[in-house]
Order: sequence, then structure tokens, then C-alpha cells
Amino acid sequence: MIAGRRRETARYCVRMGDHGVDTAQAAELNELFREGCASTRMVSAFSGVSRARLGRRRRDGILPPTYPAMQPGESQIYTWLECCKARAAAKLPARGLPLRELSAVLARIDAEVPQWERAMVLLIKDGRLVPGDSAAGSEAIAALRMQAAHCSVGGRAEDETKLIAAVLAELLDEGPLGELSRHSPHITIHPLWLANEPVLTGTRLETALLAAMRAKGFQSVREVAERYKITVEQVQSAVEFEKALAA
Repeated sequence: MIAGRRRETARYCVRMGDHGVDTAQAAELNELFREGCASTRMVSAFSGVSRARLGRRRRDGILPPTYPAMQPGESQIYTWLECCKARAAAKLPARGLPLRELSAVLARIDAEVPQWERAMVLLIKDGRLVPGDSAAGSEAIAALRMQAAHCSVGGRAEDETKLIAAVLAELLDEGPLGELSRHSPHITIHPLWLANEPVLTGTRLETALLAAMRAKGFQSVREVAERYKITVEQVQSAVEFEKALAA
């Protein structure tokens, strides 16, 4: 599973060369891979948006991936920001925003809440999971929430400000796993850690590795836990998370 996910990005690098992409652009993709990327399946699981709907929004120009698939059967490659946008794009219409206004509101979030996507990750501080990888992003969201609380312009502008603030607050509460947040705090993800691969919190153990070991029947849950000096509960959480990701 791990190799498969990474092959998606590696395969894209190779095809960029096949399509006449220069070395600088290939290096840019490599940088994207290091900083974090997500397949259509991962974005769909975290946002709760079906892959078919993601495809429609991509074709409509609402959520285009930075690196689209180059041939049928390959996954689209989304950045961390695009993954966060997909989550916001699922919640905004559910709260009453007309679909025709979705692109404009997503653009407004980018413009008025700088680095907001970096506040959507969880870090370990004093043994606890705390939100925020960017002080600027966290402060911008806090400022928007304050603005929404004291908004007095009235009408549509006020409603939109409050809507954006409410959605960003909900995303923060969910943490980086979005619709799969029920698997926290055992599992987390960070765009700067292991190319955005889900890991056991506080470790570099990828959930896909642990689930693959169990799926292939190499070891029992207890043996896997003892091998990596983790708990049985952590192994079980990794297996359950990967099942949810693949659903």
C-alpha cells in the first residue's frame, strides 16, 4: 500500500519527463512530494466527498488538482492546501452556500486567511496533540472568528463572513483527518512528515505498513505491537484506519 501510494507520485515524475517537462518543473513536483500530497482516494476520505463528485468539481474548475492524472486509471495528485479546500468545499454548501458561489468563497478564504491550511494539522506539545503548524494561519482564523462575532455590516457580507468562520472552526476541531477524525488521537497526518502519509501519532510508523503486515498474515496484532514497541490498540487503530481510507 505504501509503495503503491508513492509510486503514484513517482510515476507522475517520470511521465512529466515524457511530456517534455523540464528539470525545474520536475524538481518542483519532487518538492511537492516532500511537502505533502494526497491522492483522490485520500482527499475523498478526509472530505467526505465521493470521488465522482471530486471529479465533477475538478471538471468544473472548482477543485482542480495541481497535478492531474496523465492517463486513465491514475490518481489525481492534490496538495495539502487543495485537500483542505476539498474539506471546506464539502461543508460550505451543506451550510447553505450556493454552489455557484463556491469558487469565489474559497478564493476569499485564501486571500483573507493566509496560511489557513497550515493551521489544520496537529502537533505534539507537552505530550498533547494541539492544533496549528503556523502561527500566522491560526491567528488569521482567530481574527476572522472575532470579526464574525462582532460583524455589523449586515446582509449578505456578514452572513458570508460568519459562514466562513464557522466552517474553518469546524475544520480546526476535526483536525487533519477530517471525516476520519474518529481515528484520532492514535493516527495523524502532516504534509511535512513522510510525504503526507498517515502515521501513528508520535512515531514515524505508517498506518499502511502496519495494516499490510496484518493483511498478509505475517504476524499477529500482538507480535506487530511487540516488534515496533507500540500497543495492540495502536496496531488495531492503524488497521481500522486503513480500512476506512480504502472504503
